[in-house]
Amino acid sequence: QQAAEWEEEERRMMMEEKQRLEQMLRDKQEEEEERERLEEEWWAVEQQRREEAEMRRWEEALQLRQALEDKANAERERSEMQQREMEEKQQRVNELIAQRDAALQAVRAKNRATPSPQDAPITTSPRNANTPP
Repeated sequence: QQAAEWEEEERRMMMEEKQRLEQMLRDKQEEEEERERLEEEWWAVEQQRREEAEMRRWEEALQLRQALEDKANAERERSEMQQREMEEKQQRVNELIAQRDAALQAVRAKNRATPSPQDAPITTSPRNANTPP
């Protein structure tokens, strides 16, 4: 009887130990699964962070490129405007020179058409006929 009770007690204790070990194994598996899930989640978050950082770098690069293009365009427009102003000023100077030249030619033509007092013939009056001019 006592031996049967010890056998029964030993079987019960072994059963409890088996259940305890099985529970520990299940707990360990759950911990491992949770660790893997958390690790996957961490990698997903890390990947998203990297992608967002890459997108920000691309956006900054595009903004910088646009700013440089805008600056170059503004500089080109400014240069073109200065060129036009210089051309307009040169045109005005040329017009003024042409006006001056035309005025000088008119004056010279008028001077050629009108005899100067030095070109007039020498006349003598009876009063000073004996004096050389």
